[in-house]
Amino acid sequence: MKLSDSIIWFGVLMAGCGGNASPPPASANSPTHQPPMAGMEHNQAMPMSSAAPAESSVAPTTSSANSTADNAPAAQGSSAEKHSVDSSATTANSAASAAPGAKGNLTVTINATPANAAKSAVIYLEDAPKDKEVSGTMDNRQMAFVPHVLVVTAGAKVSFSNSDPFPHNVFSPDHEKWDMGMIPAHGTRVRKFAEPGVYTTLCNVHPNMKAYIVVVPSSYFAKADKNGELVIHDVPAGKHKLVVWAPGVKTEQQDITIGGDKAVSVELHR
Repeated sequence: MKLSDSIIWFGVLMAGCGGNASPPPASANSPTHQPPMAGMEHNQAMPMSSAAPAESSVAPTTSSANSTADNAPAAQGSSAEKHSVDSSATTANSAASAAPGAKGNLTVTINATPANAAKSAVIYLEDAPKDKEVSGTMDNRQMAFVPHVLVVTAGAKVSFSNSDPFPHNVFSPDHEKWDMGMIPAHGTRVRKFAEPGVYTTLCNVHPNMKAYIVVVPSSYFAKADKNGELVIHDVPAGKHKLVVWAPGVKTEQQDITIGGDKAVSVELHR
């Protein structure tokens, strides 16, 4: 065979095999490893597979952050507000139980020797205000002064009456030593007591007659009842000097502080 015939024959053979030739296998890293999506041109860029997942992963994070941002301040604000209200309520309750301006009732229990002195006891606050003037009446009745102990405020008047059918004298040897003279049957004498003090009241016609007039500097006082109980109501808040007097025993004093109701006890001796 001629050389020219061999070349022609080789060309025909290669042309016949060209349609069945398979491309070389693609490697795993080849960009053509994955077939193009349907409907997409060969030369159109394929979107990256990580784009969609990246978007979806960000969205929940953002939503969660907003939810936390929306809820956290509300929860904190609610807690702070509740704490503030609770604290205010506690402070208000504490202030109400011991408020500086709170008045109170002062109850005094007296243990006296002799015991019957407590039934004639008088208590008063020496430095409390005199909100009102308290006057009184002492009667001569059935050969006795009634009441046995009379309490008035300084500057008030005492009316001395005589209910007996015969005259009585009324005088006192204490302080300025006054004498009302003879008071006729069913008569009356009046005297003003300007200064605080205790006045023993006597009758020079009937030596067995004896009583006491206690002139106090403030309108905050109390006289023992038949059970020996003493209570001063609505005492102004603050510090006060309590004075306790009873006939036949030593006068006692005690410093007290009022910020509400208070109870104290006092010992009285000869």
